Amino acid sequence: MSVRGADVFVVATHAHPVNESILELTLLLDAVKRASAKRITAVVPYFGYSRQDKKGLSREPISARLVADLISVAGAHRW
Repeated sequence: MSVRGADVFVVATHAHPVNESILELTLLLDAVKRASAKRITAVVPYFGYSRQDKKGLSREPISARLVADLISVAGAHRW
């Protein structure tokens, strides 16, 4: 089945193990983007690292923003 020119929905949750799930999602998004999908929507019911959306201490990373940027750079137009 070809996704060329189609609207594609990629459904993936960031369940245990979270890092592997995030990598799997970004690989799927990249594959769909390279297959020339028109618009890619990532449906993520459970967003990994979502509780790290603000700094608790100084010099602490905001991991939720990084994961969101990964999803966008991998090819998702909306999520």
